[in-house]
Amino acid sequence: MNKIVTFLDNNKKEFSKKVVKKQLEINKRLNERYTPSDIKKCERDVEYLLAYFIESFQVDEKTLFEDYLLWAKRLLKKLNIHEKVVIENIEIIIQLLKEKFDIIVENKAISFLRSGIEKIKSSDYKNKSYLSEKNKYSDLAKKYLNFLIEGKKSKANKLIMDTFKTGVSIKDIYLNIFQPVQYEVGRLWHENIITVAQEHYATAITQLIMSRLYPYIIKNINLNYKILAACVGDELHEMGIRMLADFFEMEGWDTYYIGANTPADSIIQNLKYNRIDVLALSVTMTFHIKKAKTLIKKIREEEDLDNLKILVGGYPFKIADGLWKKIGADGFGRDADEAITITRRFLEN
Repeated sequence: MNKIVTFLDNNKKEFSKKVVKKQLEINKRLNERYTPSDIKKCERDVEYLLAYFIESFQVDEKTLFEDYLLWAKRLLKKLNIHEKVVIENIEIIIQLLKEKFDIIVENKAISFLRSGIEKIKSSDYKNKSYLSEKNKYSDLAKKYLNFLIEGKKSKANKLIMDTFKTGVSIKDIYLNIFQPVQYEVGRLWHENIITVAQEHYATAITQLIMSRLYPYIIKNINLNYKILAACVGDELHEMGIRMLADFFEMEGWDTYYIGANTPADSIIQNLKYNRIDVLALSVTMTFHIKKAKTLIKKIREEEDLDNLKILVGGYPFKIADGLWKKIGADGFGRDADEAITITRRFLEN
């Protein structure tokens, strides 16, 4: 690993404090305006920036870093904060790194950071609604979203159960209502349009309704294949992987859904004990890529798991083509339906 990235990875918190301190020294206006609480928030934001840079650099994917920076730029704009604040952060990071490592000419890590500055200056974050009019269930999805945001749990539940009773399949409900609505909820939260409490509430209600649909998912068919579905490390976004597990259940697979926050060793033990055919791993946040790569490497070192296939999914893989190969996976599914198709190919080979 690049020595600069190693240093930052081991010293994110302290280095972030130095960056913010330097920024306040340079920008007297901010120094006068910021409260101790504001300063803490700035330090946390710089930590996030560094985390995204480190993960993106380690897999050589500028797209991941640039996507985060453009999102940060858009969020700041909504908060009436100019993009130059982020640019200033990166410039100070570069300055401090050059001083510490006595860098005279540009190296790869510094160039990587500079490319982020150029991206902020030249582009905007494309954050379109996920509720496409091309979706034949678009009206239902919009209605369901509104019920979630307004906190109308009973109406949201009734809408979905009534939709199911009219003959709409659970797969269609998952793919055309739950999935786009959850993406949209995440977008609205990122855009600072809804609160984190509303985002959590919406997710909890969808999970509750999914549990009410579950008895209708169980099929009498059994393909005699087993899949284990899990999130990586302390990744807490488990909705997508839960949907995937239910899809495989509908296909006749034996599913082992262990969700979020499961230690790597426990996942490996489970793979062996249950003789799993396919491991499905979910990564939503870019700064968990390294954990996914480390877990996959540990699995590949296990002789008992030679025949195991590993499928990954999540936002970082959607925006960085080929990232799944770089971390050692066997395939990548954009959604639960595509995951089914890919695992069929696994089994044919």
